[in-house]
Amino acid sequence: MGKRDLYKLIDETNKRRFINYNCYNIDKMGNDRFVSDTIYMLSMEFRRYFSSNEKRFREQETIKIVDIGPAHGAIGTCFFLMIINEFNLLDKVQLCLIDPVEEVINDNRNINFPLKETIELIYKKLYGKELDSDELNKLFHLFKNLFNNAIGVKEKIQCFKAGKKNETYDVSICTFSLHHIHPDHKSKALKVVIDLLKPKGFFAFADEWFGENYYEQFLLGRNHIQDPIPFEFPESPEDLIQRLKQKISLIKIIYDEKEAFMLSGHKRIFEDKRKTGHYPDIDYFNIDI
Repeated sequence: MGKRDLYKLIDETNKRRFINYNCYNIDKMGNDRFVSDTIYMLSMEFRRYFSSNEKRFREQETIKIVDIGPAHGAIGTCFFLMIINEFNLLDKVQLCLIDPVEEVINDNRNINFPLKETIELIYKKLYGKELDSDELNKLFHLFKNLFNNAIGVKEKIQCFKAGKKNETYDVSICTFSLHHIHPDHKSKALKVVIDLLKPKGFFAFADEWFGENYYEQFLLGRNHIQDPIPFEFPESPEDLIQRLKQKISLIKIIYDEKEAFMLSGHKRIFEDKRKTGHYPDIDYFNIDI
């Protein structure tokens, strides 16, 4: 089988899987607790980031968020919106959803989220209290217009042509999407994710990775949703960090070698030492791996 045929087969298999999201997503987010754990940690980092940049966001006309591979439920985006709502700036937000499956975009636009239990779990961690159904409905009502009016881009991220939209977004969210992309395309996909982000914009990334001895078990463990083995591609955090660190000032990296990792940071601004008198931003801190 040639590369073109393999990629076509991967695309068709992923589309079938994501359409059948009640099986795939509930398994991933409902049973894999590291998904909720990493989204919670990213939300905490985003709260700190937003608080320290509150003045700038109040002065901006819009706050633009892009969710890449949002799946059915855009969970990370929901919690970032909750945090922005803490600052009463939700009316400034504009959303963009990029996903290769049109049904995913449509379900998000219609607030058709099947993962309310996961939302409740993260909410309890983030706010220290239970989220009852009335409060959940109030939150979804707040988000309704944002999702209804979200820009939807039906495209594989590695094929997305940013063009004049480069450095457009204040927040770039990519959670548990990269491992679906073939290794040949991962670097290009990451470049697009970062190109879309404004300088000093917030980069929210989470994905799953398993050690070499665990890799086969990881794949076989999902046979019940009929994922052919070649169609999931975890990679090591070390490889990812190496490719990102020239463009992102890392704030925090955490992962368990058998589960997942999260990474948050700001897009770096490269400065000319001859003009500024100091070196470019190359500081990395709070790295826990």
